[in-house]
Amino acid sequence: MRKSIFSICFILLASLAKTQTDSLSLIPGIRAAADSMTTAFRNKDFTTFAHYNNTRLLDLVGGESGFVEFMEKQIELLKDVTFTEMKAGRIIRVLAYNGTQQCIIEQLSEIKMEGIVVSSVSHLVGLSVDGGKSWRFTDANNGTKEEFASIMPELSPALIIPKKKQEMGKTLAELLKDYKTEYLP
Repeated sequence: MRKSIFSICFILLASLAKTQTDSLSLIPGIRAAADSMTTAFRNKDFTTFAHYNNTRLLDLVGGESGFVEFMEKQIELLKDVTFTEMKAGRIIRVLAYNGTQQCIIEQLSEIKMEGIVVSSVSHLVGLSVDGGKSWRFTDANNGTKEEFASIMPELSPALIIPKKKQEMGKTLAELLKDYKTEYLP
């Protein structure tokens, strides 16, 4: 009897360790995709940027070409804004859910507008439908929970989106100095 219980416990622990190992193996791909997306945005390469954005979001603005046009118009409206820093931050959570891989990753940014620095830590939710080979992201801190759910209905209930942290008059380095995510897995 004791041997059977030990065997069951061993099998459960081994499967849990495999799940964690599988999640850890996804991190380099998540990081590469997030970095490529950020680089495309900074370079105003909105065609490449579109490849890293959620497909439902693209559909809402008329597909890839509509998205590119939308982004070009948005950047034109922001012509007085300088993006002084933008990069992917920490990967906060990775999990598998209903045949998808999902993650939360920080997006760190610093902009200057009208001489004022504004820094923020926002959060992207990443979704992979091909086992982590490719990733598409959605800004999780814009819009209502219902709007976000319409863009990403496959979102796992276990992914809790942290609140965005934004400060005027602080550089990104100053903001990050005291920053601690409010995420509790």
